[in-house]
Amino acid sequence: MTGRGTTPPYYQVKQRLLEDIAELAPGTPLPTEREISERQGVSRTTVRKALSDLLTEGRITREQGRGTFIAEPKLVQELTLTGFTDNMVALGLIPSSQLISVTRKSAPPAINDALDLPPDAPVLSITRLRLADGTPMAVETIHLDAERFSEVEELLVDNASLYAIMQRRFGILLDHAEQTIETAAASPEDAELLGTDVGGAILLLTRQSFDEGGNVIEFVESRYRGDRFSFTTRLARTDV
Repeated sequence: MTGRGTTPPYYQVKQRLLEDIAELAPGTPLPTEREISERQGVSRTTVRKALSDLLTEGRITREQGRGTFIAEPKLVQELTLTGFTDNMVALGLIPSSQLISVTRKSAPPAINDALDLPPDAPVLSITRLRLADGTPMAVETIHLDAERFSEVEELLVDNASLYAIMQRRFGILLDHAEQTIETAAASPEDAELLGTDVGGAILLLTRQSFDEGGNVIEFVESRYRGDRFSFTTRLARTDV
């Protein structure tokens, strides 16, 4: 049994693998579980646990029938009041979108509350797969007041920018937003769209956006691949 203060064997294996990964290029194949086990003098179960952690953290990838490889570095995105399209362009990537579904119906009470709508008000919910350089990155669901933004359903085709539509068609500029980030596990539907494993790590972002008058414009739920994204923000000291 591992005592308190003792580093678990799998973690030691993980740290040695991280040292190897730091010196190798993305796409480089890793040794097999058996080779790592023999080299480090541990069981394959221990190696498997170390590799599982690295896979969850997005440090390595697995390809069926080919093996395990060093993953591409994560995309570091600053948290700003901009859309996916602008964010990917800022990272030097080509953004694109695939429209998955558009529904106009009653939503769960929490959605109506987030939009500051009465419980029985219809909600327009738009789900899109967001891609960068052709690689799936996030599944995004935008919730809007269906009565106010009924035309959006016709305007928001593949690759269209919602914020551009908001400004051009409705004269709306977003002023500020409240956003939360949580970790979650990929559902079967998200895993299929994102090309990840069911139960794999995703980052769940929820955002409530407001115009200059303080009116709620949208409530957005985005599920980002945890193995491809990290988020950063700038903090300023405030007097307390």
